[in-house]
Amino acid sequence: MSSEISLLVGVGYALMTFFYVCMGTLAAQGRTTLIAIAFLAGAWGVAVPCAYLFAFKWPLTAGLEGLWLGLIAGYFVVSLIATVATCRSNWKKIAIDAAKRSEKNKAQTQKGSSDDDVNDETSTNIVGDVDLALDQPLENPVGE
Repeated sequence: MSSEISLLVGVGYALMTFFYVCMGTLAAQGRTTLIAIAFLAGAWGVAVPCAYLFAFKWPLTAGLEGLWLGLIAGYFVVSLIATVATCRSNWKKIAIDAAKRSEKNKAQTQKGSSDDDVNDETSTNIVGDVDLALDQPLENPVGE
């Protein structure tokens, strides 16, 4: 029985790695509501009911094995929602928004400093640089 359970636990943890990577990405994008929705749907909407059914109602999967099968079903849903949301992200818009936030933070930081060159006209426009960089094709690092 422990070999069967350890396989199920391994599958469950492997599925959760996708969720945690996507969760970090979505959190950095500021899309924390989506993380909460994915976790609530998978954990409470799928894992708990499936774990109950598999562990206590279906004799074929009764016990600890059924409990882990239910958890894996929930982990799968959580990981699927988070992975799809991450893959469907508008990366160009996210990069431009991040550059705007960075520029705003830089301006606020410079307001507090006493440097004479705070409003130097030669400062780089981050948003324009990001926009230009995203429109250009990437160079091949391998050199083929």
